[in-house]
Amino acid sequence: MKRRYHSLGQPPSDRGTASRRESAAIMVEVVIVFPVLIVVMMGSLEFGMAWRDSTTVATALRTSARTVASHGNDGTADYYALQALKAGLSGIPTAAIGRIVVYNASSFTAPDLLCLSMTAPGGQTGTRACNVYTSASLALASTSFSSSATGACPAAAVDRYFCPLTRDVVQSTVADDVGIYIQVRHDFVTKLFG
Repeated sequence: MKRRYHSLGQPPSDRGTASRRESAAIMVEVVIVFPVLIVVMMGSLEFGMAWRDSTTVATALRTSARTVASHGNDGTADYYALQALKAGLSGIPTAAIGRIVVYNASSFTAPDLLCLSMTAPGGQTGTRACNVYTSASLALASTSFSSSATGACPAAAVDRYFCPLTRDVVQSTVADDVGIYIQVRHDFVTKLFG
C-alpha cells in the first residue's frame, strides 16, 4: 500500500489531529492565564483608585491646614478649614468620611487617642486639645462656630474645645501649631479585594 504525503511532510489524517491538539493546548493555556490576567487588571484598577483617593485626601488636608494657619486666631478658622476640606474632597463620597479632628499639634505630631475615639461633635481641652467633627459638620453654617465671638469661644460653638480665639499665633512666643486629621474609608469598586 502506497501512502501519499502532503507537502507539510505529514500524512493527511495526522494533520487534523495535530491541529485539534494545538487548539486544545491553547484553550487550556487561556483557561489558566485568563483568570490571572483579570485579577491583575482588577488589582491595578483598585490600586489606582485607592492611590487617587489618597492623593485627593492629602491635597485637601494640605489646603485645609494652610487655610486654618492663614486664619490664625480668627473665630472662623475651623469653619474655613472645613470648607477648604469639603472643596478638596469633592471626589470622595461624604459617607466615606468618618471623622475630622482639628488638634493642637504644638507638642505632638498626631491627635490624642481620646480625640480619635470620641463621638463628634466633641473634643477635649488642655495640652492635647482638639475639636472633633463628622462629615455632617462640613455643611454647618459659620454661626455654629465661634465666628462672631470675642475673647473666648461660646459654650454652644462646635469649635469650643480647641478654641480658635485663644490660639497663640505670635511667632516670638511658642505659637500653637494646628494639625488636621481625617479618617476616610475607601470603598473598593470591584469588591474583589475587600
